Amino acid sequence: MDPQTPTSQTMESLSISSPDQVSASNSSNSTSELMNVEEKFRIVRSVGEECIQEDELLNLLTKKPEPVCYDGFEPSGRMHIAQGVMKIISVNKLTSAGCKVKIWIADWFAQLNNKMGGDLKKIQTVGQYMIEIWKAVGLNLQGDKVEFLWSSEEINSRAHEYWPLVMDIARKNKLPRIMRCVQIMGRSEQDELTAAQILYPCMQCADIFFLKVPFLLMDHGFIYFGLLIQALFSTEVLKVIIEPGLKHSPKACA
Repeated sequence: MDPQTPTSQTMESLSISSPDQVSASNSSNSTSELMNVEEKFRIVRSVGEECIQEDELLNLLTKKPEPVCYDGFEPSGRMHIAQGVMKIISVNKLTSAGCKVKIWIADWFAQLNNKMGGDLKKIQTVGQYMIEIWKAVGLNLQGDKVEFLWSSEEINSRAHEYWPLVMDIARKNKLPRIMRCVQIMGRSEQDELTAAQILYPCMQCADIFFLKVPFLLMDHGFIYFGLLIQALFSTEVLKVIIEPGLKHSPKACA
C-alpha cells in the first residue's frame, strides 16, 4: 500500500460497499421504517439457507419493528474471509430491515476454550482487532443499530441474572446431552475435555436468554445446541432458528 494514500481512501478501498451504497446505508433507519413486513421478511430470510418456523419469523417482524439480533464469536486468532466479509454482509442486511444487532464478544468463552493459551488480555486484543476489521470492511454503525458487548463485562455487571440461568440449565441436563453440544466450540465428544469446556455449552445456552433474543442464526454444526435450548425454554422466548449453511458466517443471531 502506498504510504501517501490518505486514510479515508484506504478505508474506502477496504469497504465492501460503494460510495453510493454507503450513502444509502446512512439512511437505513428511515428506509427500514418505510419497508413493509413482507420486504423485511425477505431480507432477513435471505441471510439463511433454511429457516425453522418461518411463520414465527414473519409474526415476529410484524409485532416487533426492531427485533434484537445476536451474533456471538470467540476472539481466537486471525480472521478468515467468511468472518470478515460475509458476517458484515449479513449484519448489514439485518440492520437494513430494522433489526438491532448485539455482537457478543465471547472473551470469557475463548478463555474457557483455551484460545490464545487462555490468556484473557491476548484474547481481548484479538477481539478489538476483529472489531476494527469489521469497521474497515464496511459495517454499518449508523443509527446505533449495532452494539458490541464483551461477555466478561456484561456477565460481571449482571451476575445475579446470569449465573442462576447457567445453574438451571446445568441442573436440568444430563452430562451426555451436554457432551453432544461441545461441537459449538469446535470440539467433539471424543476429545479429552476440561471441566471448563463442559461448562461452556451451559453458558452459551444462557447467553440467548440473558440477552433476550427471540431467534437464532446458527451453523449446521450447532443443531444440538438449538435442540437443547428449545427443550429447556418456552417457545415464547425462542421462536425461530435460521440455518445459514456455507454462505454466511455469524454463529448466532436473534
